[in-house]
Amino acid sequence: MASRTVLDKVVAILFPNNAFVACGFEHSVANMYFLPIGVFMVAGGEPAIGLGSVLSRLLFVRIGNVLGGAVLVALIYWFVYLRQAPGADGAVEARTSIDAS
Repeated sequence: MASRTVLDKVVAILFPNNAFVACGFEHSVANMYFLPIGVFMVAGGEPAIGLGSVLSRLLFVRIGNVLGGAVLVALIYWFVYLRQAPGADGAVEARTSIDAS
C-alpha cells in the first residue's frame, strides 16, 4: 500500500518523526532543521540558543551519527556475512547460487 496524495505522505511520516524526537534521539539532518527554526521562532527578545551552540550541537551529533552508523552497520554486516560458523576451520567459503561442475 502506498500513499496516493501528498497529504497522505505527510501524515504518514509525522508519527515516526515525532516519535524519534520524543524519544530524545538526535540526528544531524533533523537538527539542521529544528535548531535554526527554534532560533528564529523567538517572539521578540533574545533567542535561547546562539549560533555557537547550534554549530557545536550539529558537530557533536554529526560525529556521533557517523561513528554510530559506521560501527552499527559494520557490525551487522560482519554478523550476517563474515562471522565464522561454530567449528569452522578458519576458511571463509563464498556462498553462491551457481553450482560449479
